[in-house]
Amino acid sequence: MKKILVTDCGGSSCCWMAVDAGAVRHSFVTAGFNAAVAGDDAVALSVAEAAARLSEEGFIPDEIHFYGAGCGTPAACGRVSGILHGYFPDADAEVESDLVGAARATLGNSVGVACILGTGANAGLFDGGKLCRRIPPLGYVLGDEGSGAYLGKQLLVKVLRGELPAEIVKAFAEETGVDEAAAIERVYRTPGANAFLGSLAGFLSAHIDVPQLEEIVTDAFRAFRLTFVEPYLREESYNRAPLKIGVVGSVGAVFGKQLRSVFPETEVNVVRYPLEAMALYHCRGEA
Repeated sequence: MKKILVTDCGGSSCCWMAVDAGAVRHSFVTAGFNAAVAGDDAVALSVAEAAARLSEEGFIPDEIHFYGAGCGTPAACGRVSGILHGYFPDADAEVESDLVGAARATLGNSVGVACILGTGANAGLFDGGKLCRRIPPLGYVLGDEGSGAYLGKQLLVKVLRGELPAEIVKAFAEETGVDEAAAIERVYRTPGANAFLGSLAGFLSAHIDVPQLEEIVTDAFRAFRLTFVEPYLREESYNRAPLKIGVVGSVGAVFGKQLRSVFPETEVNVVRYPLEAMALYHCRGEA
C-alpha cells in the first residue's frame, strides 16, 4: 500500500498524519498558516519542519493530501503545492481547501452540506467529495452565522443592552471582565476582534443550562440553517432526500445538541478534529 501524508492546516497550527498500510505511523503539529495571506517563507518553514521530522522517522510519502485555510483559489493551491514538491519531490501532492477536507471527513462522497464552525464559519454543498456550490460566509462583520464570533456578538449585545437576567449580566462581568467600554475597545480599536468575540462563546458553553443563553445558541444555528442550507432544500435536485450535514470545529462540537436540534429531519455528523477522518477517507480510496 502507498504511504500517505495527510495535513489539516489552519491559521494557528498545521496537523500532519503519516499513514502506512492503513495504520498511523506518525502524527505531529507544526506552525500553521493561512495560504491566502502567508508569505512563501512561512509556508516553507512549516513544510520544512514536517519534512525533517518525517525524514528522521524514515517515512517517505507517496501521496500528500493537504487541506488548508486560504487554499480556496488555484493560485494559493499552486503555491503550496510547489513548496510541498520542493521538500517531497517524489510524492503526488493534492492541495485543497479546509472546507473540502471538512466535507471528506464528515460526508465522504455523500451529497450534503459541509461546514466549518469555529471562530468563523464556512459552508458548501458537496457531492462525491467535490464542491458544487458555496454561499460566501462574508466574515464576522457581515455574516459567519453560527460561528463562535457570531455567538459572542449576539451574547455581548444582549448583555450590554440589559436584555438578560441581572444574575447573568453580573456573572458575565465577573467571569469575563468585559463592560461596555472594554467591548468597544476590543471590537473597534484592537486587532483580533473576531477572536475576542469568539472567546465569549465560552461563557455560553459554561452556562448553557440557562434557557436565555441556550436560546442565543439555538437562534444562531437557525440563522446558519437559513443561510447555508435552506437554499439547497428549495432546489428540486437536492430536496428529494434529507441532505446530510457535516460539521467540523470547536463550536459545532461544543454545541452539538443545539446544532442538531435545528436539523430534526436529517443526519448531522460533527467531528471536532477531522484529521483522522481525512486520512481514513484516503486510505479507503474514496478520492
